[in-house]
Amino acid sequence: MKAYSFKSLSILSLVFVLFPTVSYSAPSDAFIPVMQLLLLDDADAATIGAPGNFIQLTGSIDSSNKQWDRLLEDCTSDNDGVDHYYEAHSIINNTGATQKIEILAQWANGDGYLHLVKSNFNPANPTLPDNPTEPYPGCITGDDDFGLAFSLIDGGSNDHPSIEPGEVLTIMASTYSANDQIGSYTIDIETLAE
Repeated sequence: MKAYSFKSLSILSLVFVLFPTVSYSAPSDAFIPVMQLLLLDDADAATIGAPGNFIQLTGSIDSSNKQWDRLLEDCTSDNDGVDHYYEAHSIINNTGATQKIEILAQWANGDGYLHLVKSNFNPANPTLPDNPTEPYPGCITGDDDFGLAFSLIDGGSNDHPSIEPGEVLTIMASTYSANDQIGSYTIDIETLAE
């Protein structure tokens, strides 16, 4: 179960005004069409703060989560099969300006893995690259861990990932090992001052 400590109510309200009859709950093993998946991501997106602020997301990775063929840090396939549990958290930039972000995950009980992807990336059926050695389209970057207890997406060498005004990105919290249930985690997203 994932939780947000700060989230956008304006997007959620807009979705209910425009799509009042759309249902947003489904069994964990249900097929969710890509368009509905995008609506879920936008409606549940946590709003990043102004530069110098951060938000925190929480969750737990266990057997109740869906599984995906987890990618490597460079967004290429690990050729390991659909056997890694994950949770997806969407963030949106409503600040009106392009922002640089840093994402830090803290794994309480195991070896986690973090990815940052575009909102149209579908972990259940990702678009395959033209060449198997190339990154998957829609995947921005990943991070295995920073000493087992942490994963850090900072772009390295001060080239932090950016998020455009109104853009929605998705943070994939997953595991290093297949079928691993690592339990609770927190993800801090800091909006960096220029």
